[in-house]
Amino acid sequence: MREAQLLERAGRADEAAAVWKRMIRIDGGTAYARIALAGVLEQRGKYQRRFEVRTRAGASGDTTLPSLLCKNGQTDEGLLALDRLTGNGGGCRRRWRCRKSWR
Repeated sequence: MREAQLLERAGRADEAAAVWKRMIRIDGGTAYARIALAGVLEQRGKYQRRFEVRTRAGASGDTTLPSLLCKNGQTDEGLLALDRLTGNGGGCRRRWRCRKSWR
C-alpha cells in the first residue's frame, strides 16, 4: 500500500494504479485500496471503470455515488442515488441537476 501511495505522490498515477489493481486482485483488496484506485481512475477520466471499482463491494451509503454516476453520464441514476442518501423521496430530483463541474 505504501508503494502505491508514494507513486501517487510522485505523480506516477499509472504505476500507482497498477499497484492498487494488484492489491485488489490478490484478495479483493481493502476498502482503502478500492477507494484509492477509484480516485486514480477518476483523475485519468475513466469514470466507468471507477464506478465499477468503487461499487464492487456495494455502494450503500456511498456519498460519492451520486456525483460519480453523473460524471459517468447516468444523470437519472445519480439523482435517484442522491434521493436514497437524503431520504428525500424525489425532492432532490426536483431541485438539483447534475452539475457540469461533476463531469
